[in-house]
Amino acid sequence: MSVVLMFGGYLGWDESAIMSVFCMAFFGICAAIFIRRLCDFSSYLRLDYDGFTICSMNRKRRIGWQMIDHVYPTTVRGYQTVGWSFIPEFQSQAINAQWRRSFIGIDEIMPTHYGPTSQKLATLMNDLCQAYRIAHHYAGDR
Repeated sequence: MSVVLMFGGYLGWDESAIMSVFCMAFFGICAAIFIRRLCDFSSYLRLDYDGFTICSMNRKRRIGWQMIDHVYPTTVRGYQTVGWSFIPEFQSQAINAQWRRSFIGIDEIMPTHYGPTSQKLATLMNDLCQAYRIAHHYAGDR
């Protein structure tokens, strides 16, 4: 759609050159951002035995299983996603945790949905977290 509107700005060049340049620039930038978001490497979730990496719009964040208390499927404004709570020693790692805890009851949420249902993803992440605790001899069942 942005490419069509950008082309429309080009067609309107005769009537108002300034407005045409503005439209072409604005919708061209919108098209570039849209294409960038479609790239596989700009948004992903990687799970492994030590933790997980979240990448959204090329911003990576690594979270280790030793930091996680529990992973929950949650709904925020009708959007199904996955959230988690940090163990007390790592509460400071949560970004805006107090605000989130007061509204949705958990410390962090994933910025986007990564394929499987939120229930399946939360179950898988909790299983990996539990396996990490067993392998590293963490006490307690969190």
